[in-house]
Amino acid sequence: MTAAALHGNRRLTAALLSVALGGCFLPPLRPRVHLEPGVSLTSYRVFDVGRVVDESGWPFPYEITDSLRRRLVQRLREHGYEVTVRDSAGGRGDGAVLRIESRLTAFRSGGLGFMQSGPRTRCWLASTLIDGSSGRRVGEIFAAEDDELAPFAVLMRCARIVADEIDRRVRGGR
Repeated sequence: MTAAALHGNRRLTAALLSVALGGCFLPPLRPRVHLEPGVSLTSYRVFDVGRVVDESGWPFPYEITDSLRRRLVQRLREHGYEVTVRDSAGGRGDGAVLRIESRLTAFRSGGLGFMQSGPRTRCWLASTLIDGSSGRRVGEIFAAEDDELAPFAVLMRCARIVADEIDRRVRGGR
């Protein structure tokens, strides 16, 4: 092997190594958000969190959707918002209520038990945002988590990601 070829291989190896190691230090990906054209969440201060539907097909040991809903409610309240769980699409009539309907669309557990960590666990949570006064769909948030944490912790993190993104959008973030 020539000196030039060896030097080229070292550069390639160094570049690949830096990309691989750099991936370890990247910040977590933000959720994917789709808002209808012209829609802003800045006017909402009250949130009606609907039931979470499990579309994952995963054989959970108990009703996980209640836990996901409770985590969404808890996190929104931690951000200082008024939260209702009326299970109705109607709001107060003033447009200030945002209805959140969520679906656990996929789940994969690598753990030996539901509360134990192990190989990577993944969840995907999709939350549809609906204006309380008009019933019009105004957007959707897709949160995904992939981690070595216990499966339950990964699921709760997915719910937290949705609530945190709603807070960021309400406060005027893009």
